[in-house]
Amino acid sequence: MEAEALRTQGDGLAPNQTVSFNGQTNSLRGGSDSDGAKRRTLSDEKSRPPLGAKLIIQRGGKVGKEFPISGVEALIGRWDADGGIFPDVDLDQDDPEAKVSRRHARIQFLNDQYLIEDLGSTNGTFVNRGPRLSPGAKQPLKNGDEIIVGKTFLKFVLS
Repeated sequence: MEAEALRTQGDGLAPNQTVSFNGQTNSLRGGSDSDGAKRRTLSDEKSRPPLGAKLIIQRGGKVGKEFPISGVEALIGRWDADGGIFPDVDLDQDDPEAKVSRRHARIQFLNDQYLIEDLGSTNGTFVNRGPRLSPGAKQPLKNGDEIIVGKTFLKFVLS
């Protein structure tokens, strides 16, 4: 609907118009990038994840396939357009037996570390072949950790 409204406005955008895409709100105001930079605080800079985090399929699906983790949060699961689920780490094509839940697990960058939590998945989430993670319990991740979701083995890598 919002895209439809934009098409009917001649040049497309009005000053100070706000549009939502995939759950994120972006202000479409005129101005330079320096305006946004002035509004950032030191705490914003500290909460940003370092560059280069990714998950790599080690077993199951297409071995070697990489999923970059660029934001402060990444959902691991399977794509479902009807349900409105579009995970950052979409294992739909790499999980033919559907052992990965639609919303399986989440990786977050919080307090200068990456954490993983199971979101109540059917087949569980495991780190370094340890015990099954309890839903909602956050487990710290380190470079090289192995994450198992369903029958898919992923390696967590920081570069």
